[in-house]
Amino acid sequence: ICDRCHEEEPILREHSSGRARIDKQRTEQLRRALATSATMRQASFSKHGGTYKWPLGSVSATHIGGHTRSVHSRHDKAEKQWADMATRLGRNYNTKGRDRTKVRTK
Repeated sequence: ICDRCHEEEPILREHSSGRARIDKQRTEQLRRALATSATMRQASFSKHGGTYKWPLGSVSATHIGGHTRSVHSRHDKAEKQWADMATRLGRNYNTKGRDRTKVRTK
């Protein structure tokens, strides 16, 4: 048993819904980390000039905090849009097929 599992075991015994919440938080954290690393990788290979040519590309050291925050917010916004569209398509809005097509392609 790893240290993390050993520490979580007593808490999860007391709170049954904790496992699902922890799994959800870990998934979200992993997605954020992957989004950040993908952006940094892209920035490091970009051609446009900047203040620094290190693995962060053209992002200066003073702006990296805001840059990663904007990456995370963009990622969250995209996930929200996908979830919203999936909900819309799932409900079908009780409309005609022609109107459903309009909603789908908006």
